[in-house]
This record gives sequence, structure tokens and C-alpha cells, in this order.
Amino acid sequence: MRVAVHNSCACGCGHPAALDSRNLPRRYLHGHNRRGFASPEGWVEQGIQFVWVDGKKRPLHRLVMTEKLGRPLRPDEIVRHRDGDLFNNNPDNLFIVSREEHFELSMTSAAKQPWTEEEKDEAVRLYCAGMTIDEVADAVGRSYSATRRLLARWDVLRTPQATRALRAEHAARQSVEESGSEPQRPATTSVRPYEVQVYVPRPKVASVSPLNPKMRPRV
Repeated sequence: MRVAVHNSCACGCGHPAALDSRNLPRRYLHGHNRRGFASPEGWVEQGIQFVWVDGKKRPLHRLVMTEKLGRPLRPDEIVRHRDGDLFNNNPDNLFIVSREEHFELSMTSAAKQPWTEEEKDEAVRLYCAGMTIDEVADAVGRSYSATRRLLARWDVLRTPQATRALRAEHAARQSVEESGSEPQRPATTSVRPYEVQVYVPRPKVASVSPLNPKMRPRV
């Protein structure tokens, strides 16, 4: 029989979460994943603060700008933060740009602060250890999108299901170490053991276009 490990509900209530059909711990108790919607602070998703308004999920910074202007924002109006802090939603810290300006500003800011090799190693190591992208981004001080691009570049991205399975595996291992007993695993499983992932830089290989052999190789 597999050791059942119950994680605490991620909403902060302190109660243990139930197990799913595969005997893996769920992240939330039933209905508790929407508890943050009733809080004025809301919740953080992909590095952005959201709140629940009239039954709909709304980015907090756009709501603040809407209230400041006294009119709804158009879809082509992007709200940015002057100091770069996505959690500083003070009206004086927000300004509107077009999608083209938003793209140019994002590329410029990303170019000013390139990833160091130490940051890359740390981000990939933490992610392969079971952290989510949001947690890794917060740990290394980078944005969600930049962190996700880095992890995708090194081909270590996994599904949320695999992340939960990995965390359950780590929790079970820790429980076994504390109890001193050996866990019994199920005969079959459809979840890939992502804890064996290792960060190995891929060498650059020159390639020649098969349609035009005279084309200059890309490196």
C-alpha cells in the first residue's frame, strides 16, 4: 500500500488537502482554490496580481487604471509599471502604452539585464527540484515570462500534473526518512519521474539548409 501524504491546503487555511484518484495529494481543498477571490489583495498568477470582480478574474493594475481614468480600458491599451515592480499598483506608478510600445519596452528592459550563468543554473536547479515557475521567478528575482522562456530553452518544462506528482514524491520520501520505513509504490504510473532532470547545456551545432546547400550555416 502506498504511503498517503497530505499537503496543507494552499489557500492558507491549515487543513490537509484530500487525495485524488491516483492517491496523490491535491493542492487545495474543494472550493478553497477560489478563497483568494474574496480578499482585496487577490492572488498572484504568472507574476501578475488578480482579483475577483463580479464573477470574473481581473488584473488588479488594469482595474486601478480604469478607476483612475474613469472609463474602461480598450483592448489595445497596455498598463505598465514605472518602477518595474508588478506589485506596486499605486495609480501614480501606472501608465498606458500601445502594444507596440509595450513590446519595445519589454525587449529593451530584458536586454539591459541579461541572465548570468549562476542565475541560469539556480533557476533550472530549483525548477527541477519541484518548484513552480512562479516560485522560481520569485526566488531568482526575474519575471514569470523571462523565467519560463529560460526553462523552455533548456527543455525542462513540465505539466502542472507532473509538478504535483514530483512534489508528492518528495513529500513521501521525506515522510519515509522521518519514519524510517520503506514506501510501497504502485505497480504502474503514468507520471514521468522529473526529479532525475539534470541541467546540461546543449552545444551549438552548425546546420545547412537542405534546400540550398550553399546557404551560409547558422551557428
